[in-house]
Amino acid sequence: MSVPVRTLESIAWHPVADAGFRRVGESDMEPENPVDLPLHVISRTDRPGFLARVSR
Repeated sequence: MSVPVRTLESIAWHPVADAGFRRVGESDMEPENPVDLPLHVISRTDRPGFLARVSR
């Protein structure tokens, strides 16, 4: 699962990280509010057991 968070919205990064997501990159995405900048941080987490099934 991936979650985009606006780069300038650092207050939103902490709950995402606390939920077990890790930062994997940055990308320009169309913001919901046109006055916001398009740069977002992309965070990701894997489903429990997913990697164990794939590596078999």
